[in-house]
Amino acid sequence: MDSNLMQAMLRDMLRARAFEEAAAQGYAQGQIAGFLHLYPGEEAVAVGVLHAAEPGDYVVSTYREHVHALVRGISARSIMAELHGKKTGVSSGMGGSMHLFDRERRFLGGYAIVGETFPIALGAGYAVGYRKLPEAVICFFGDGAVNQGTFHETLNMAALWKLPILFVCENNHYQIGTEIHRHSAVVDVYRRACAYGIPAEQEDGMDVLAVYAAAQRAL
Repeated sequence: MDSNLMQAMLRDMLRARAFEEAAAQGYAQGQIAGFLHLYPGEEAVAVGVLHAAEPGDYVVSTYREHVHALVRGISARSIMAELHGKKTGVSSGMGGSMHLFDRERRFLGGYAIVGETFPIALGAGYAVGYRKLPEAVICFFGDGAVNQGTFHETLNMAALWKLPILFVCENNHYQIGTEIHRHSAVVDVYRRACAYGIPAEQEDGMDVLAVYAAAQRAL
């Protein structure tokens, strides 16, 4: 692998951690209102996947979206401004932590409702497939979202229509405060894709090189 790429990925992981730590500090001091869902320890997933993506690809995120937006190229200043409710924020201060959006970078937003990412990604994937464009849609979600009906409906339609969507499950083993063994009969989440004939694999989310390689194969 190219050394410049590896350095860029390391920089992005360090930058992501620094951003989240700064956000946590601001939240603790009462400078950031509402909810704040942070991403420490998961940086390699966002960095590995999004470095494998092309600029023309679409990204759909969750309520834990700061790092996805940051790695996608949205400036740290505009994201932090959004967290503070400022007009200079990426969503003009109206979205807050869970609703970042940037059309220019094809970042289709984060969504506060668990499982809401799936139909958005499906719609974007359908648009790309219908127009036969050389683009893909990257859909991030957590392990808790796989128990939502939209997960199954979206995977079924994506497989049926052969849509260019990469589904990325960031499995931290907890649905808010409930461990995965207590909310899912199938704890190896990637196996659920097999029911719809979708190729799937499991990677170490702490290994950015493994994540990057897997995303490259998929895209």
